[in-house]
Amino acid sequence: MKVQKNNGYVATVNFTNYFDTDEQSNVRNSFFEIVTSLSKVTPLHRLDIYDETILIFNTSCQALTFLIHLTREASFGDNALIDMKLRTGLCSGDYFVYQDQIYGEAVNFATKLSFSSRENEMLVCGIDKKIMEGFTRKQYDVSYATRDQGENCFSVSLIDPDNTSTSFLSNLIFKVNYNNQRKKLKLSRYKQITIGRSANADVFIDDDKISRKHATITLNDANIFIEDHSSNGTYIYSEGNEEFLTNDSVSLCGKGQILCGHRQDLKDHSANENNIISFQLTEDTDTAANF
Repeated sequence: MKVQKNNGYVATVNFTNYFDTDEQSNVRNSFFEIVTSLSKVTPLHRLDIYDETILIFNTSCQALTFLIHLTREASFGDNALIDMKLRTGLCSGDYFVYQDQIYGEAVNFATKLSFSSRENEMLVCGIDKKIMEGFTRKQYDVSYATRDQGENCFSVSLIDPDNTSTSFLSNLIFKVNYNNQRKKLKLSRYKQITIGRSANADVFIDDDKISRKHATITLNDANIFIEDHSSNGTYIYSEGNEEFLTNDSVSLCGKGQILCGHRQDLKDHSANENNIISFQLTEDTDTAANF
């Protein structure tokens, strides 16, 4: 019998600290019923294998919607699996369904992504960046960052407003000094800091090498990321590390310098000084060091 090859969106969800008992199996079934009701999305196929569940969806929107509700319910829901966290991988590709089994290259890749993810993080590969941006923009508590630009891989996670372990970040200030200007910009989980040639940019730089929306600073879970959206790239020098970004992202810490539209060593002082942004990440207190 010839098995038909299908193409769709395949997710693998790992439940950590899962024990294969009837009680936990019943809880997991109830858990998926709740998420199906909340998300109004029913997976095309579902297969439970011990601590792993494989899910198939027709569209990327269905997959992202269901998996975000899944993560929300596991993290904050009243019926969440006790002491369990999710590790999720999602990709598009080919798969086969035969005698209640799901297999294929997409299944293997989704499983690899789930094992590479952190707790309550979703690694997404093979979905267009514009779709990711559009989806997360509509969610009040979802953020994403580029994990691997070459493989079009993104990290998606929930923003937890009650996470006490990141209380320091709730008072975080992005201090900048550029073109004889000094600013204190409040870092928020719900607003990006923009750098660019647009008059509406938080950090406005008037230079032809700078894109209108050149780069953004985002607070994502317990990390601060800068992401380049430009044609000419962004150079970062921070805490002794140097990075040149071209439509990619990297985490920021401490203090350093950002140079938009150029790729050169900031330490040789040959760059256009008007385009150099000195920054410092600090608590919103009067005792923060000057720079």
